[in-house]
Amino acid sequence: MSGSRLADIVDTDKLTAETPESIKQIWDKYHEDVTKDKIGAYLGKQEYETFVQRAAESPLFVFPLEKKSSVDGPSGFLTVLLQAQLPAVHFTPLSDYQSLGQRSTSILSVNHYPELAESKGIVLSRGDFASSPTGEKLSLLEGKKLLAMAYLYYLNPGFYKRVWCMNHDPEKFSFDELSEELGLLQNLDHTKSKDE
Repeated sequence: MSGSRLADIVDTDKLTAETPESIKQIWDKYHEDVTKDKIGAYLGKQEYETFVQRAAESPLFVFPLEKKSSVDGPSGFLTVLLQAQLPAVHFTPLSDYQSLGQRSTSILSVNHYPELAESKGIVLSRGDFASSPTGEKLSLLEGKKLLAMAYLYYLNPGFYKRVWCMNHDPEKFSFDELSEELGLLQNLDHTKSKDE
């Protein structure tokens, strides 16, 4: 798992000598190496502050993630629970969380590094992958997709309404509407969720 401080994974003295745009390029280039089994992203300072505030207010959300069984095989989906415990965000298969509770394992843990927020106006994030006790795991592309969806749903006011609803008015939250919004249901009429 990535370190809890940015200095645990990069030379921060060298990084702080760079411009924000150069830092983003360096971070992207470093995480292009698929053999590292990690993903990287970044947020602006204001975006991160919004993310922190909303994650504290609404620390849980679920995402249906499309999964392919094989190259030409049928699609299905995995329901993933987001648990925000900033600076970390954990993604766990919902079925694992329901059956194993606290013993469930995140299949993607994303740590945020706010050390450059004041001086450079950016917050770097890094995601580490693991397999769940039930053998579920994500590809790099699936991990990037989940993180992008998390940022979209927590940072965009229109999408954040669903997150807030699930946390504060769960009777009105509709997983089917969320799935439809994400464009998954029309592709899944012949399959079942892996969580069913």
